[in-house]
Amino acid sequence: MAGLVPPSAGRALIEGQDIRTGRSEAIGWVPQHPVVLPASILDNVAPGRPGVDESIASAALEAAELGDWLKSMRLGLRTPLSELDAPLSLGERRRLAIARNLAGPRPRLWLLDEPTAGLDLASSERLAAELGLVIGGATAIIASHDPSARILARRQVELRRGRITGTGDERTRHGRDLAFPAGAR
Repeated sequence: MAGLVPPSAGRALIEGQDIRTGRSEAIGWVPQHPVVLPASILDNVAPGRPGVDESIASAALEAAELGDWLKSMRLGLRTPLSELDAPLSLGERRRLAIARNLAGPRPRLWLLDEPTAGLDLASSERLAAELGLVIGGATAIIASHDPSARILARRQVELRRGRITGTGDERTRHGRDLAFPAGAR
């Protein structure tokens, strides 16, 4: 779906554009295990994008719930991630990947694999709320076990062992056709 593997038949289009061309602008991808470059925070937020300035990168980190973390860095955005006292947690790496997508043109399709996993409940809920604002009118495909992330969806599909076991929308989330854990809205 992210255009990393060509379709075996047909084409995958986003607003009429083949995902194999222009993919970087059309798709925002947040993998479950994001890569962190041995570079500065700025270079990790905007890899290969020299037009992203510090204000854009700072705003992206703030929106991804990393604003306080950034403020704690002595060199701010210039801090080399390889020189931190402790490596980034998986939750921080996921939020960094979200910030990468927020620092450029807004994607029209978001692919989010467990974006809130590894976060405490309060951080998870704040990030889910922020993602809801950022995603706006774009399409988002979210793979998650966390109810905080799933509340973003207008349409939900439950999969178990590779098979669809339920569907729902904002009117039927608590209906018989889709089972959600306690706390899901």
